Amino acid sequence: MWNPADVEALGKLLEECDKAQQSTDQEADDAAERNKPKLPEAQEGDIWAPDEIPDIDEARYDLELDSRTRPSHTLSFKQHVSAEDAFFGIGGNTPGILSCEEMTLRVNLPGVRNITDIALEVTDDLVDLRSSAYKLIFPLPQPVFGSKARAKWIRDASCLEIALPLQRQKLELL
Repeated sequence: MWNPADVEALGKLLEECDKAQQSTDQEADDAAERNKPKLPEAQEGDIWAPDEIPDIDEARYDLELDSRTRPSHTLSFKQHVSAEDAFFGIGGNTPGILSCEEMTLRVNLPGVRNITDIALEVTDDLVDLRSSAYKLIFPLPQPVFGSKARAKWIRDASCLEIALPLQRQKLELL
């Protein structure tokens, strides 16, 4: 059972903890303000102040600012299968993704009639596709050779097919 003295002692203890937390929060805020990177000074004739320019990496992923639709898409893995693999099973390939050589990302873009209406950027870990009506930021599940990616426009289906060669390390047998 709690007596009034215990409740009063608990109240003082909580009050001290609250004061300590407030001073710690203030110290953290002060340290963050001191370590904040300095923005360059605005030059005469600048259109925007330096603090008005969004960070490129943050803006890329900020989907709240963009009202474009995310298109439907499918991702599939492909591997080259030889007769040894198909008939004898001695080629060393397995049905899993470890034996795959490339991924194919198929993006459906209904309403887009021409490939020139699409902006596409492929890096080793991301596909960034944009048009006037669509935006797709697609982090890749496996690293690829972004510079070796190939894109093919299928006009009848209004679909963009992107072949992404996978980065694979060859296992050396001893």
